[in-house]
Amino acid sequence: IVYMKGNKYRVSITGQEIFCDGSNISTYDRSANEVTITKVDPSANSLTPQKIFTNFYDKDFLYKLNQEKTVGGKKVQEIELTPIDKSKPFFKVLVYVDKASQIISSTKVFEKTGNKFTYSVTGMNTTAPVNDTQFVFDAKKYPGAEVVDLR
Repeated sequence: IVYMKGNKYRVSITGQEIFCDGSNISTYDRSANEVTITKVDPSANSLTPQKIFTNFYDKDFLYKLNQEKTVGGKKVQEIELTPIDKSKPFFKVLVYVDKASQIISSTKVFEKTGNKFTYSVTGMNTTAPVNDTQFVFDAKKYPGAEVVDLR
């Protein structure tokens, strides 16, 4: 699940929740019951949800249109992105666009460390109201969580 509003976001993925209020990023690790808080670094080379779901590739990537595929019974177009800045922590991003709806259906990020992350879109609501509290880690909702503040 991804919530976005301006430069704020919240991402829930297997084992983690990431909260960004625009100034701070709080990453909660469920298995360790621990949250790490850092400052947003605008010069960081990370991919945020805002970048993944917008036309972030225009200035920062070389891109090419790969073959059409069928995924889950739907025709998708694969777009391969390679960062121009080779210092980024990832070397390739594959973006899959649903051919019928022209909406991103998934994104696969290949990191230099060998990690691969796939973000799949199962539904999108661009008009839902989102309260700003969604983007702030609330320790009361995570009893006993150890807080590591690195700001």
